[in-house]
Amino acid sequence: METIQKLWQQGLSLHQSGDLSAAKAIYQEILSLDHNHFDSLYLSSAIATQENDLPLAKKLLNKALSVNPRHIDANFNLAVLLEKSGDINNALEKYSLLI
Repeated sequence: METIQKLWQQGLSLHQSGDLSAAKAIYQEILSLDHNHFDSLYLSSAIATQENDLPLAKKLLNKALSVNPRHIDANFNLAVLLEKSGDINNALEKYSLLI
């Protein structure tokens, strides 16, 4: 776990400094060690969204939410992605859960 924590800190630092490519690589490395690492799933979805890869972003958010289904920001981001992709009914359902 110490290795994952060190990698996580490094990836987060890179992400915050704007080096999304390097952060993405580290998040993928973390996920190869722990497939259910919520933060890596969540921030990988953010990078996928910024890269306009909405299907991947939705897949990653759904996986993150399977780990932590009550995470407000992840639920909101999924609702936004569903709306952007034209899945209005599911987006409205997600939004309603947030109220």
